[in-house]
Amino acid sequence: MESYRFAEAYDELYHFVWGDLADWYIEASKAQPNGELLAFVLEAVLKLAHPFAPFVTETIWQTLAWAPDSMLATSDWPKIPDADEKRSQAFEALQSIVAETRAICKALRVQHAELQYEASPLLAANAELVKRLAHLQAVTEGTQGKGGIVLTQTTHHVWLDIDPQTAKAHASKLAEQQKEEQAVIDRLESRLANAHYVQQAPEAVVEQTRAQLAEARTRLDTIKQEAQRFQA
Repeated sequence: MESYRFAEAYDELYHFVWGDLADWYIEASKAQPNGELLAFVLEAVLKLAHPFAPFVTETIWQTLAWAPDSMLATSDWPKIPDADEKRSQAFEALQSIVAETRAICKALRVQHAELQYEASPLLAANAELVKRLAHLQAVTEGTQGKGGIVLTQTTHHVWLDIDPQTAKAHASKLAEQQKEEQAVIDRLESRLANAHYVQQAPEAVVEQTRAQLAEARTRLDTIKQEAQRFQA
Protein backbone atom coordinates (compact mmCIF):
# COMPACT_ATOMS: atom_id res chain seq x y z
CA MET A 1 0.00 0.00 0.00
CA GLU A 2 2.80 2.45 0.89
CA SER A 3 4.33 1.84 -2.54
CA TYR A 4 0.93 2.39 -4.25
CA ARG A 5 0.89 -1.21 -5.53
CA PHE A 6 -2.84 -1.45 -5.00
CA ALA A 7 -3.46 -4.39 -7.34
CA GLU A 8 -0.97 -6.57 -5.45
CA ALA A 9 -2.37 -5.47 -2.10
CA TYR A 10 -5.90 -6.33 -3.20
CA ASP A 11 -4.79 -9.70 -4.60
CA GLU A 12 -3.03 -10.64 -1.35
CA LEU A 13 -6.08 -9.68 0.70
CA TYR A 14 -8.48 -11.52 -1.62
CA HIS A 15 -6.52 -14.77 -1.45
CA PHE A 16 -6.14 -14.48 2.32
CA VAL A 17 -9.90 -14.05 2.85
CA TRP A 18 -10.91 -16.92 0.57
CA GLY A 19 -7.91 -19.21 0.86
CA ASP A 20 -7.00 -18.88 4.54
CA LEU A 21 -9.81 -17.24 6.48
CA ALA A 22 -12.80 -18.92 4.82
CA ASP A 23 -11.36 -22.31 3.91
CA TRP A 24 -9.30 -22.90 7.05
CA TYR A 25 -9.93 -20.68 10.05
CA ILE A 26 -13.69 -20.33 9.86
CA GLU A 27 -14.10 -24.03 9.13
CA ALA A 28 -11.71 -24.89 11.96
CA SER A 29 -13.65 -22.67 14.34
CA LYS A 30 -16.74 -24.83 13.79
CA ALA A 31 -14.88 -27.75 15.41
CA GLN A 32 -12.75 -25.71 17.81
CA PRO A 33 -14.49 -22.37 18.51
CA ASN A 34 -12.19 -19.40 19.03
CA GLY A 35 -14.41 -16.34 19.06
CA GLU A 36 -11.68 -13.98 20.19
CA LEU A 37 -9.44 -14.85 17.24
CA LEU A 38 -12.25 -14.64 14.71
CA ALA A 39 -13.36 -11.26 16.06
CA PHE A 40 -9.80 -9.93 15.76
CA VAL A 41 -9.41 -11.27 12.22
CA LEU A 42 -12.75 -9.88 11.09
CA GLU A 43 -11.90 -6.45 12.48
CA ALA A 44 -8.50 -6.52 10.80
CA VAL A 45 -9.96 -7.66 7.47
CA LEU A 46 -12.53 -4.87 7.52
CA LYS A 47 -9.76 -2.31 8.04
CA LEU A 48 -7.57 -3.84 5.32
CA ALA A 49 -10.46 -4.08 2.86
CA HIS A 50 -11.79 -0.57 3.55
CA PRO A 51 -9.64 1.20 0.90
CA PHE A 52 -11.00 -1.21 -1.74
CA ALA A 53 -14.64 -1.41 -0.62
CA PRO A 54 -15.28 1.62 1.60
CA PHE A 55 -19.08 1.62 1.61
CA VAL A 56 -19.60 -2.09 2.29
CA THR A 57 -16.95 -2.28 5.00
CA GLU A 58 -18.16 0.90 6.70
CA THR A 59 -21.72 -0.47 6.74
CA ILE A 60 -20.53 -3.71 8.33
CA TRP A 61 -18.49 -1.76 10.88
CA GLN A 62 -21.45 0.40 11.86
CA THR A 63 -23.77 -2.64 12.04
CA LEU A 64 -21.45 -4.56 14.34
CA ALA A 65 -20.95 -1.43 16.47
CA TRP A 66 -17.85 -2.69 18.26
CA ALA A 67 -16.81 0.87 19.02
CA PRO A 68 -19.86 3.16 19.46
CA ASP A 69 -19.81 6.49 17.61
CA SER A 70 -16.71 5.50 15.61
CA MET A 71 -15.95 5.30 11.92
CA LEU A 72 -13.97 2.59 10.22
CA ALA A 73 -12.35 5.19 7.96
CA THR A 74 -10.72 6.90 10.94
CA SER A 75 -9.91 3.81 13.02
CA ASP A 76 -6.35 2.72 13.71
CA TRP A 77 -4.60 0.41 11.27
CA PRO A 78 -4.46 -3.24 12.46
CA LYS A 79 -1.63 -4.07 14.85
CA ILE A 80 0.00 -7.49 14.73
CA PRO A 81 -0.28 -9.14 18.16
CA ASP A 82 2.20 -11.56 19.66
CA ALA A 83 1.57 -15.06 18.35
CA ASP A 84 2.03 -18.52 19.83
CA GLU A 85 4.66 -19.96 17.51
CA LYS A 86 4.16 -23.56 18.65
CA ARG A 87 0.41 -23.47 18.08
CA SER A 88 0.95 -21.85 14.69
CA GLN A 89 3.36 -24.60 13.65
CA ALA A 90 0.97 -27.25 14.93
CA PHE A 91 -1.87 -25.86 12.82
CA GLU A 92 0.38 -25.70 9.76
CA ALA A 93 1.21 -29.39 10.31
CA LEU A 94 -2.51 -30.17 10.43
CA GLN A 95 -3.10 -28.14 7.27
CA SER A 96 -0.50 -30.22 5.45
CA ILE A 97 -2.19 -33.46 6.54
CA VAL A 98 -5.65 -32.22 5.59
CA ALA A 99 -4.53 -30.85 2.21
CA GLU A 100 -2.85 -34.12 1.22
CA THR A 101 -5.81 -36.15 2.46
CA ARG A 102 -8.18 -34.05 0.37
CA ALA A 103 -5.95 -34.47 -2.70
CA ILE A 104 -5.80 -38.26 -2.36
CA CYS A 105 -9.52 -38.67 -1.75
CA LYS A 106 -10.29 -36.42 -4.72
CA ALA A 107 -7.91 -38.35 -6.98
CA LEU A 108 -9.43 -41.68 -5.97
CA ARG A 109 -12.97 -40.29 -5.87
CA VAL A 110 -13.32 -41.71 -2.37
CA GLN A 111 -15.78 -40.25 0.13
CA HIS A 112 -15.87 -40.70 3.89
CA ALA A 113 -12.51 -42.45 4.15
CA GLU A 114 -10.85 -43.19 7.48
CA LEU A 115 -7.53 -41.62 8.46
CA GLN A 116 -5.35 -43.50 10.91
CA TYR A 117 -2.23 -42.46 12.77
CA GLU A 118 0.35 -43.99 15.05
CA ALA A 119 1.93 -42.29 18.08
CA SER A 120 0.86 -38.75 17.20
CA PRO A 121 -0.27 -36.56 20.13
CA LEU A 122 -1.04 -33.79 17.63
CA LEU A 123 -3.60 -35.89 15.77
CA ALA A 124 -4.94 -37.39 18.97
CA ALA A 125 -5.71 -33.88 20.24
CA ASN A 126 -7.16 -32.67 16.93
CA ALA A 127 -8.88 -35.76 15.54
CA GLU A 128 -12.30 -34.11 15.31
CA LEU A 129 -10.84 -31.03 13.64
CA VAL A 130 -9.01 -33.06 10.98
CA LYS A 131 -12.10 -35.19 10.43
CA ARG A 132 -14.21 -32.12 9.74
CA LEU A 133 -11.70 -30.26 7.56
CA ALA A 134 -10.83 -33.32 5.45
CA HIS A 135 -14.43 -34.62 5.27
CA LEU A 136 -13.46 -37.99 6.73
CA GLN A 137 -15.53 -40.72 8.26
CA ALA A 138 -13.16 -41.04 11.21
CA VAL A 139 -9.68 -40.23 12.49
CA THR A 140 -8.39 -42.98 14.74
CA GLU A 141 -5.19 -44.32 16.24
CA GLY A 142 -4.00 -47.71 15.05
CA THR A 143 -1.18 -49.85 13.69
CA GLN A 144 -0.62 -49.98 9.96
CA GLY A 145 -0.82 -53.34 8.28
CA LYS A 146 -0.05 -54.03 4.62
CA GLY A 147 -2.79 -51.81 3.24
CA GLY A 148 -3.41 -48.11 3.38
CA ILE A 149 -1.90 -45.12 1.60
CA VAL A 150 0.79 -43.36 3.59
CA LEU A 151 0.80 -39.56 3.57
CA THR A 152 4.17 -38.30 2.38
CA GLN A 153 3.90 -34.57 3.08
CA THR A 154 4.09 -34.87 6.86
CA THR A 155 6.56 -36.11 9.46
CA HIS A 156 3.73 -37.85 11.34
CA HIS A 157 3.02 -41.51 10.60
CA VAL A 158 -0.40 -41.15 9.01
CA TRP A 159 -2.22 -43.22 6.41
CA LEU A 160 -5.60 -43.46 4.72
CA ASP A 161 -7.34 -46.80 5.20
CA ILE A 162 -8.33 -47.21 1.56
CA ASP A 163 -9.08 -50.37 -0.40
CA PRO A 164 -5.79 -51.55 -1.98
CA GLN A 165 -7.57 -52.35 -5.25
CA THR A 166 -8.76 -48.75 -5.55
CA ALA A 167 -5.25 -47.45 -4.99
CA LYS A 168 -3.79 -49.99 -7.44
CA ALA A 169 -6.25 -49.00 -10.15
CA HIS A 170 -5.34 -45.35 -9.74
CA ALA A 171 -1.62 -46.18 -9.78
CA SER A 172 -2.12 -47.94 -13.13
CA LYS A 173 -3.93 -44.90 -14.48
CA LEU A 174 -1.07 -42.66 -13.38
CA ALA A 175 1.45 -44.97 -15.04
CA GLU A 176 -0.41 -44.60 -18.33
CA GLN A 177 -0.48 -40.84 -17.93
CA GLN A 178 3.27 -40.84 -17.35
CA LYS A 179 3.82 -42.76 -20.59
CA GLU A 180 1.60 -40.38 -22.55
CA GLU A 181 3.26 -37.27 -21.11
CA GLN A 182 6.74 -38.71 -21.71
CA ALA A 183 5.80 -39.34 -25.34
CA VAL A 184 4.80 -35.69 -25.69
CA ILE A 185 8.11 -34.59 -24.15
CA ASP A 186 10.12 -36.87 -26.43
CA ARG A 187 8.32 -35.49 -29.49
CA LEU A 188 8.89 -31.86 -28.48
CA GLU A 189 12.53 -32.46 -27.56
CA SER A 190 13.11 -34.13 -30.92
CA ARG A 191 11.56 -31.16 -32.70
CA LEU A 192 13.77 -28.68 -30.85
CA ALA A 193 16.84 -30.84 -31.45
CA ASN A 194 16.26 -30.43 -35.18
CA ALA A 195 18.52 -27.54 -36.20
CA HIS A 196 16.57 -26.99 -39.43
CA TYR A 197 13.32 -26.52 -37.48
CA VAL A 198 14.87 -24.10 -34.98
CA GLN A 199 16.50 -22.02 -37.73
CA GLN A 200 13.71 -22.02 -40.31
CA ALA A 201 10.52 -21.94 -38.24
CA PRO A 202 9.17 -18.54 -37.12
CA GLU A 203 10.65 -17.48 -33.79
CA ALA A 204 7.19 -17.33 -32.19
CA VAL A 205 6.53 -20.95 -33.19
CA VAL A 206 9.85 -22.11 -31.74
CA GLU A 207 9.16 -20.27 -28.50
CA GLN A 208 5.72 -21.83 -28.36
CA THR A 209 7.30 -25.28 -28.70
CA ARG A 210 9.72 -24.51 -25.87
CA ALA A 211 6.81 -23.35 -23.70
CA GLN A 212 4.87 -26.53 -24.50
CA LEU A 213 7.90 -28.60 -23.51
CA ALA A 214 8.23 -26.78 -20.19
CA GLU A 215 4.53 -27.30 -19.47
CA ALA A 216 4.76 -31.00 -20.36
CA ARG A 217 7.72 -31.45 -18.03
CA THR A 218 5.81 -29.74 -15.23
CA ARG A 219 2.80 -32.01 -15.79
CA LEU A 220 5.05 -35.07 -15.76
CA ASP A 221 6.66 -34.01 -12.47
CA THR A 222 3.21 -33.53 -10.95
CA ILE A 223 2.09 -36.99 -12.10
CA LYS A 224 5.25 -38.58 -10.71
CA GLN A 225 4.79 -36.87 -7.33
CA GLU A 226 1.20 -38.09 -7.15
CA ALA A 227 2.25 -41.60 -8.16
CA GLN A 228 4.65 -41.80 -5.23
CA ARG A 229 1.69 -41.73 -2.86
CA PHE A 230 0.33 -44.97 -4.28
CA GLN A 231 3.50 -47.04 -4.39
CA ALA A 232 3.02 -48.53 -0.91
